[in-house]
Formats: sequence, C-alpha cells, structure tokens
Amino acid sequence: MAIHQHKENIKFDKAIYVGSAILDVSKTFMYDFHYNVMKKKYGRKISFLYSVTDSLIYTIQTKNFFDNLKNDLLPYFDTSNYPKDHYCFSEIHKSQPGFFKDELKSIILKEFVSLSPKLYAYKTIDDTVEKRANV
Repeated sequence: MAIHQHKENIKFDKAIYVGSAILDVSKTFMYDFHYNVMKKKYGRKISFLYSVTDSLIYTIQTKNFFDNLKNDLLPYFDTSNYPKDHYCFSEIHKSQPGFFKDELKSIILKEFVSLSPKLYAYKTIDDTVEKRANV
C-alpha cells in the first residue's frame, strides 16, 4: 500500500504584512499620544479606562477639559464635529488622518463600563445611555 500526498498550493491574496504594519503604526501613534501628550499634561490626574485600535477613553481630573483642549491640546484634535458655537470648534483638521475626534461631540461622559474589547456602555451628563457591542 502506498500513500501519495498531494502538495497544496497556498495563495496569499491578503496583505497580511501590510495590515500588521498598519496596526503597529497605529499602536505606536496611540501610545505616543498617551504618554507624551496626555500623561505629560495631566500626570497623576489622568486614568486610562479603555482602548481599542483607534480609540482611547480616559477619566481626567481637571477644572475644565475644554479650556485645556483650547489652550494645549487642540493641535492633536479634529473638533469639526463640535457645535459651531462651541469655543473649541475648529475645521482646521477636519477629516485629516492623524487627529483625534471626540465621538461624543463635546458631551461629557458621566459613567463608563467595559466588559471586553468593543463591548461597553456609557452614560453622558445629559443622561443619554449608549450601549455598544461591535463584533
């Protein structure tokens, strides 16, 4: 009895290396922002709550975050989704890659819970409740 095993051809039609490189660049960008911008600015007054590839959620002890944003952090943010009458509104970085965008459009979080990556819920200061389960 003889067994002959056929060699399978494997076709790499997905850019795995490119995807991996993009993920590494994204992580470097996020860690650089966290340590060299936010930790430098707030020190012990900031706590890291949650992160995925392109998002960060913090708790920050400060008198007025928007004053901090306007005075020190605006070069890192795209605030074009803020209300036009908000004093941090700017279209300078609108839709440009490499700038952080406030998904809540200047509304402050009051409560936040996360059970796992991409599974979280939060409540804002206006008592809006949002639940996210991104798979």
